[in-house]
Amino acid sequence: MFDSLDAVQEQSDLYVTAVRKRNASRIDAAPDRRSFPNDLEIDLTMMPRSKIIFIRRTSDSGEASLLGRSFPVDKYWTHRLVRAEVDLDRGRIFFYRLRRSDHTNHPLLNAVAYSLPKRSFKL
Repeated sequence: MFDSLDAVQEQSDLYVTAVRKRNASRIDAAPDRRSFPNDLEIDLTMMPRSKIIFIRRTSDSGEASLLGRSFPVDKYWTHRLVRAEVDLDRGRIFFYRLRRSDHTNHPLLNAVAYSLPKRSFKL
């Protein structure tokens, strides 16, 4: 298709220019990003907090695999999408159903207890 490496590079440059032009208004409207702090100190002894969100498809038995384990979701919600919210502060995983046909309604399917394993880190 291309006669030389220079021809490939030229086509790539044209593509990148076109994509940047097409997305220019969206990129310009995006909020400014904060710079990464230079003085950031990480305490590896402190347990993580907040939420981790996963999107998973349930198995044929209605379980979802995440964090290296399988968790029961709903035996009737098989081979379907779920949003799994791992709430580290509350020590639970909440499973919500997801449907394309009803994308605004996410009922809770199940909640299970979970805590991160206690691990030590070395710098």
